[in-house]
Amino acid sequence: MESERLRLRPVDASDLDRLHAMWTDPDIRRYVWENRALSREDTLAIIETSSRLHADSGAGLWLAERRDAGEPVGFGGYWYFGEADDLRILFGLKPEHWGLGLATELASCLIRYGFEQLGLERITGATSRANVSSQRVMEKAGMRFSQRVRSRDSDQMFYIIDRQG
Repeated sequence: MESERLRLRPVDASDLDRLHAMWTDPDIRRYVWENRALSREDTLAIIETSSRLHADSGAGLWLAERRDAGEPVGFGGYWYFGEADDLRILFGLKPEHWGLGLATELASCLIRYGFEQLGLERITGATSRANVSSQRVMEKAGMRFSQRVRSRDSDQMFYIIDRQG
């Protein structure tokens, strides 16, 4: 899967060190995987689950690389949260790539994939209320605010986009 500046490929075991470094970076970790300090084994388990999802349904995670340099800049994909049927879009960038429009490009590419390849009728994304940047990215990618869900740990802001607009 590609966009103007990004190339996305399914994550695999060879990405363990890169993904573990990304997902344990405090600036990224606070918004993904429920802010858990992942062990290398946790990261490998996520990669293995992603590989099964890719094989079974086409969902799962991708590593996002700059097309011009082959440099990994982030990740994204579709992941099940909580209930088995709660598939949501997920994306994140390394902090040094923030503010360049790459997150919106990544999210837009994933939305297109969700409609065209996964056959989704509606795509849902969520982020913490504190993550205003991800809220803006989802809006720029065409998603609209749906609801705020309060939990004991944080408020989640849900966004949606329908295939038919």
